Amino acid sequence: MILTRLPRLRNHAERALQPAVAALVLLALVAIALLLFEGRSFTFQNDEWDWLLHRRGHSLGVFLKPHGEHLSTLPILAYKLLFQLFGARSTFPFRLLDALLVGVCAALLFVFVARRLGGWVALAPAAVLLFLGPGWNDTLWGFQIGYMASLATGLGALLALERTDKPGDITACVLLTIALASSSVGLTVLVGAFVGVALAARASGWRRVWVVVVPAVLYGLWYSRYGVSSVQLSHAHMIPLYAFQGLSAVAGSVTGLTEPAAGSPYDAMLEPGMTIAVLLLAAFAARLLRDGLPARFWTAAATALAFWSAAALSYIPGREPNSSRYIFAVVPFVIIAVVECCVGCRPGRRGIILLYVGSLAAIASNLGFLQAGARLFDQTSQYARAELGAMEVARNLVSPSFLPEDPSITPIIGIHNMIPIDARSYFSAVDAFGSPADGVAAILRQPDRVRQASDLVLARAERLELHPARSPTRGCHSQQPVGGGIDLTSGPGVIVVRPSRAQAPHVALRRFADAYNFVVLGPVAPGTVSVDLPHDRSSLPWHIRVLTAAPVVLCAGS
Repeated sequence: MILTRLPRLRNHAERALQPAVAALVLLALVAIALLLFEGRSFTFQNDEWDWLLHRRGHSLGVFLKPHGEHLSTLPILAYKLLFQLFGARSTFPFRLLDALLVGVCAALLFVFVARRLGGWVALAPAAVLLFLGPGWNDTLWGFQIGYMASLATGLGALLALERTDKPGDITACVLLTIALASSSVGLTVLVGAFVGVALAARASGWRRVWVVVVPAVLYGLWYSRYGVSSVQLSHAHMIPLYAFQGLSAVAGSVTGLTEPAAGSPYDAMLEPGMTIAVLLLAAFAARLLRDGLPARFWTAAATALAFWSAAALSYIPGREPNSSRYIFAVVPFVIIAVVECCVGCRPGRRGIILLYVGSLAAIASNLGFLQAGARLFDQTSQYARAELGAMEVARNLVSPSFLPEDPSITPIIGIHNMIPIDARSYFSAVDAFGSPADGVAAILRQPDRVRQASDLVLARAERLELHPARSPTRGCHSQQPVGGGIDLTSGPGVIVVRPSRAQAPHVALRRFADAYNFVVLGPVAPGTVSVDLPHDRSSLPWHIRVLTAAPVVLCAGS
């Protein structure tokens, strides 16, 4: 009788879950659409340029050399495939893949929670994860497919281990291997999986340990040939505080109570998350003393702690525990740990309503954080596209080693996430995959601050400088300054400036911008100097202002 009722119970449970699953699918579609919309103006950022410009070819080293410290074989493979299929004109395909992985992570978290507390309860944390604004650096930036893939396959592996059968173990082993081949986040999931297998070994022995040993051995073989590490054991004392601050950032993010730290969305404020973290740790301790903690709690907790420990041991400025890119990857495991402590609790309708109200409030609050991150990358993308467009105007003139973010340029116009770019590699990639840069018409539609930055990049790319004038000169005429300067417009050619002996004027130039702020040459020493305006890929004239209070003789040079 019991055996005949089991399929009925299973079918009833599946039917009861269907509305919650349908709601999750709808929320995931909305979240994916939102992420794509918020990143619609993005160009490539930081590490993406490295993969576009410097991971060319198909040798073994291209796929196996670490990116930083990460084995990134699968993300690099994905990027190379997408470059071949869609080119480099748009980041949409890369961001779409990242957004889809966000949806997969939320779906897997939903399964974890639904198995323990039911589908309607599971919908709330899954929705919070889908719209986790403080984790924008992972959810909006296509490059983070490495983190997302490690997290998705790691969650899948832990779910597969719950089956406790051979197919589940094989699946978990494969997924853990994929997680390791995507980013170092896979290592932290491997630690959690090992803890889960070790705790289960008390009852069933160590026959399942191969599930984690096989991927660990494969990773070890890779590491012996290619691995690098910035781990410093002298940082071990940092782990407790780092982990607590990481938990605080997660707690504040999940509840929607955090906001950008010091006005920068790269980091989340620790308060009031620190208060929530203290309460959470106290609740865990009380449960441990009263009834003990479930084995699967330790699996999730070990994964989160491994992540924070690895980050603390390799800490450098910029790797703070409240960094946006370090939040999303830990949130599912903290939620799973909390849920494991609540197994057996069945909240009534009122409890579920309160859960939904809190989740909706958190999502609404977190949307502001998401939009702040999107605005930041919008701004850097706006500058990057225009500055690269300026470099393309100078393509027939620029030095192959030219850097648009040269240390002599960035103090003036700022850093716009293009540090890996050099002219030779950039133009090689453009020839292969198309250009992500603005054309001249698009540059002219940008705000003046962006056009001023483009003028500086163009002037440096074309090496515009003052030189001693060569003879002969022609068309010389003296001009009186108006409003502190003398203005003229010129196409390609040589402009000769002959100041009076009492003056040492500057020569300012602009081409895209309305203001003469960034490209200022001089001062002009007594004597005759010239500036050579070369032929490039644009017919747009240069505007020149000689900043002087005295008459200046201007000539055309040869």
